[in-house]
Amino acid sequence: MIIIRTWEQLAQALAGPLDASLHQILSEHRDRLQEFAHYDLRELCCFVIVEPGDQMNAVEAVRGFPIGTEPEYEIVHDNCTETVWIVSDDGFGWVLLKPD
Repeated sequence: MIIIRTWEQLAQALAGPLDASLHQILSEHRDRLQEFAHYDLRELCCFVIVEPGDQMNAVEAVRGFPIGTEPEYEIVHDNCTETVWIVSDDGFGWVLLKPD
């Protein structure tokens, strides 16, 4: 599991060996969030990239509460499913990326 909580971690993930679909999705999120670059990324969102062998209970442990306890939005990309949870009134969200 790859967890991205900071701008530096996001930059490192984008510079690393990511699947092309994951790279595109993260790049698009980074570009949309640039107007908020003066904020700590932890105040805006957290990205979780599921890797082979990861269990959902491990993802839930990272998030701190069970999946399915709040509204979610799912986007199916070519080689990846993106699930987004907005969990607070200020717009903080969790973005789960699960390669197919």
